Amino acid sequence: MNRSWIAASVVSISLVAGASLQADAALLPPVQLHSAEVSGHAVNVLAASDGHTLYYFTEDTHGLATCTVSCAKLWPPLLSKGIIAPNVRGIPGKFQAVKGPNGLQVDYNGHPLYLYSLDVRPGEALGNGLFGGIWWVAKPNLSVQAINAGANTKPAVKKSSGW
Repeated sequence: MNRSWIAASVVSISLVAGASLQADAALLPPVQLHSAEVSGHAVNVLAASDGHTLYYFTEDTHGLATCTVSCAKLWPPLLSKGIIAPNVRGIPGKFQAVKGPNGLQVDYNGHPLYLYSLDVRPGEALGNGLFGGIWWVAKPNLSVQAINAGANTKPAVKKSSGW
């Protein structure tokens, strides 16, 4: 066998394997379970890959992000660079990347996910219940049914302009 052919084959196999690993890494949701202090109690919440608590906005409807522009400065959306895996071990719901006004935003069970810019350290949850109860930490059991059943005891809030 020709040595250059063998070397070229090894390089080709390495490139294909490397591309496969990169593709698999792109599928991983940038979300994990993390402990945060919520109302004085340690609670398992969804967190960004750096440990910062994730939130959902009760004004978002039908999976469409409505926190944009100035709102998104205080509540930055969790964005993805591409398709993500729908499941994460230990988290019962489904993830997806949804194209919307903020870009390709990570969504959990139909809820676009956000960070709170005033949570400085991983594990903080200073945004829980803010602005009349329209922002809540995203917990693993977050679902459309749980919200509709009042699981987070959110008060009725009218849509606010500018959000």
